[in-house]
Amino acid sequence: MRRFAWASTALLLVLVTSTPPSSTALNAVELWPAAQSFYGTDNIGVGKPFTDLSAKWIWYHTTSLAYGSGLSVAALFTTTVTVSTAGGMQALLNIIADDVADVYVNGAPNFSATHGWSAGSYTDRPLTVDLVQGTNVLAINVRNVRGPGALLASLSTMDGRTVLARTDKSWEVHLQVL
Repeated sequence: MRRFAWASTALLLVLVTSTPPSSTALNAVELWPAAQSFYGTDNIGVGKPFTDLSAKWIWYHTTSLAYGSGLSVAALFTTTVTVSTAGGMQALLNIIADDVADVYVNGAPNFSATHGWSAGSYTDRPLTVDLVQGTNVLAINVRNVRGPGALLASLSTMDGRTVLARTDKSWEVHLQVL
C-alpha cells in the first residue's frame, strides 16, 4: 500500500513539474455555467465570494453526475498564464471543487481546498498566488472519492478586474485512478 501511495505522489509530481506530451492529455469537459450547478450556488454570483460567472464547471467526462462508477479518481487540470509585468505579479485564485483540490503554481504546492459551494464553506479563499514574468503553469489536482466530481476556478488580478484564467474546455486534464 505504501508503494502505491508513493507511486501516485511521484506521478503527480512529474505531471505538475513538467509539461507532459500533449498526446497524454485530454481536454476538460464543460459541465455547467458557474451559476447553474448541481452543487448549488450559495457562494457563486454577484456579491458572493465567487463572482466569475463566465467560468465553467469542468471535469474529465460528461458522466460525472453518474453515481456508482465505483472509481476514486484524481484529475489533474492544467492551464498556462502569461505575465508580461516585469518581476511578475500576485493574483487571486477563487476555487470550488468536489471533493479536494490541491493547487500548484509552476510546480510548487500552494494550497489545498475542500468543496466551497455551500454557505460558510468558502472562508479560506480566495488564495493569493505568485506569478512570475513569462509563462506560468497553474495545475489543480482534484481528488474525488465517490459520486460526481467537478472543478470551478478563476484566476484574476488582485483587484478582481481582469480575469487571467478561468475553467473551461481549454484546460488539459490528466487522469489517475486511485
